[in-house]
Amino acid sequence: MTEYLLLINIGPVQEFIAAARRSRDLWYGSWLLSELGKAAARAIAEQHGIDSLIFPAPSDPSALEPTSSLIVPNKIIAHINEDPTVAAQRVEATVRSHLQTLAETALTQVKGSFLREEALGQITDLLEWYWVALPISTDIAYSVLRGQLEALATARKLTRDTRPVPYPAMKPKSSIDGLRESVIPEEQYDLLAPDAIFAQYGARRGERLSGVDLLKRHGAAAGEERFPSTSHIAAVPLLQSMSKSDTSKAQVAWASYRQALRIAGVDLGRLPKRYPLHLLLGPFEGALLFEERLAEDVSNHDKLATIQRALRTFLAEAAGGATPYPYYALLLADGDEMGKAIDAQESAEHHRAISAALDGFAARVRKLIEEEHKGALVYAGGDDVLAFLPLHTVIPCAMRLSTELTTALKLFPKCDGTPVTLSAGVVIIHHLEPLNDALRQVREAEKIAKALPGKNALTVRLSKRSGGDTTVCDHWSKLDTHLLAFAELFLDKDRPLPDGAAFELRSLAERLRPSHGDHDTATLLRAQRKEALRILGRKQSGLDKQRLDLKHEQFKVLDEAVNDPELSIEQLADELVIARELARGLAQARG
Repeated sequence: MTEYLLLINIGPVQEFIAAARRSRDLWYGSWLLSELGKAAARAIAEQHGIDSLIFPAPSDPSALEPTSSLIVPNKIIAHINEDPTVAAQRVEATVRSHLQTLAETALTQVKGSFLREEALGQITDLLEWYWVALPISTDIAYSVLRGQLEALATARKLTRDTRPVPYPAMKPKSSIDGLRESVIPEEQYDLLAPDAIFAQYGARRGERLSGVDLLKRHGAAAGEERFPSTSHIAAVPLLQSMSKSDTSKAQVAWASYRQALRIAGVDLGRLPKRYPLHLLLGPFEGALLFEERLAEDVSNHDKLATIQRALRTFLAEAAGGATPYPYYALLLADGDEMGKAIDAQESAEHHRAISAALDGFAARVRKLIEEEHKGALVYAGGDDVLAFLPLHTVIPCAMRLSTELTTALKLFPKCDGTPVTLSAGVVIIHHLEPLNDALRQVREAEKIAKALPGKNALTVRLSKRSGGDTTVCDHWSKLDTHLLAFAELFLDKDRPLPDGAAFELRSLAERLRPSHGDHDTATLLRAQRKEALRILGRKQSGLDKQRLDLKHEQFKVLDEAVNDPELSIEQLADELVIARELARGLAQARG
């Protein structure tokens, strides 16, 4: 019997995941695609054995069960010994059946009336399914065969299936993706109060939701119904310092605030069960610490004023009156030139081994992000990672991810013998900014890191609500080291670096920037660095104006940065601007 190498692609991917207004939408969309990939892999393993799977390559069939934590990419590669058309049709039927089950389970959670059949139809039409296969021959090397299979898969995806499109009566489109019609009757928005609309549909008054949107809002992933909000992630540094406030007054103030929220009809959002209980807030979200979030849920001015006063009283007792800093970080990371590492594998067994190594890396990522760095993992499949992180842990977390991936794949170098590295993009953004904007910016940041010669890089973008964006990019062990050291300088108790230092350096770079045609560019650049040392020396409270104090390690890093001919004064200024933002998160976390 002829044996085949089968490749299955399940979509849509980026556009489906990016259609998200809330962190929960993003998380569930990512989880759903993984779950469908897991169902496909499970169907193949049941028919051909667990060893038939090449990518992913779990060692235990239980890893493919719906309750497992394994995240499966949307691409499956397997070695099968039957007609690939028959195999692909059987797997597709399994995947579609699983999607139908997930959809029906989610839609039963919707309390209000909606167009159920239309919603199910939209979810059924969501799935994109592509497969290709090639016969395995001893005359063709595995690496060559796999390359041919990948090329064939690309061609198949470009040859899209078409079918008649139903044109229903004119209805409002989904507020989330703008493609599908809303399945919530319009009259419901007139009949129901805003809090009732949210309670019944999970929608705000201005949101129109399609069947796919309802699936994202009401589906339960791996037993979890919740995912931390961007507001909660922004509040984590303050929550960490509040954990030290074990006073009876703080506990009484929290009880009073909770009571005021209940009377006002505010939903007390809870964290997923896997997160530990907070000393004061217990299982509740840090989003409750933002006054601006309360205004979204309470339209009655008197009730709003009452709960805002209760919140201020609680913050006065638990945090000395501090309010949470409203910025968080979104991180997107990806292995560099993974295709070259896979191309270097000469057999299916070697490919299976690198897949297993990637599975091991992905399995460690959740603990690294959620337990060690207080973030929230959206997706970790293979070498791809997407996560929300608080300001005070995002750079250390990114550094660990880079080290972990390189270590996991140390036995699988690329064709030229160089190790696999990781590049990451980070965007620091306000917790109320649209999530699709944060996603767009973090993807741009990752592309900038990937475009740096040699890759193995980090890009950090600061997107402030007022003012333009600030973006810096450099290789690991340079940019990350700078940002952490500079943040500590801003927090130095004896001689903190003032906020204005970065802006003076920006002004300096503008004043002494070489213009086109300058014949003495080198002299101008030397003058830039000499003046930068003078400015920073003056900022450091009377230190020698030509050299920085080298007593502390952070000062050494800053001194080296100023004298680094490969680092422009403009980038140094931008790094200081971003480091100041990270320092604000660190300051709150330390209390």
